[in-house]
Amino acid sequence: MNTLIAYYSRRGQNYVSGSIKDLKIGNTEAVAKMIQAQMDADLFEIETVDTYPDDYMPSFHFVPMRAVAWDTAKRTSERSVLLQPC
Repeated sequence: MNTLIAYYSRRGQNYVSGSIKDLKIGNTEAVAKMIQAQMDADLFEIETVDTYPDDYMPSFHFVPMRAVAWDTAKRTSERSVLLQPC
């Protein structure tokens, strides 16, 4: 079955194990790649219309993301999985 994993992940400052750390790959991207390896699925990175602040704390109060091209991407596969930070 053709599966698409769509994800949004924050690179840079993130909350990790009780402190803020600078990550080259965001937490959700790392999980999406693990799932992709198990399911042999396609990956689609969701980008935001508005850029999140670089600092972690101000981004915590940022307006929820608006996905770019998600509707188009999910129509190209039989099964879609959406991952986003919570």
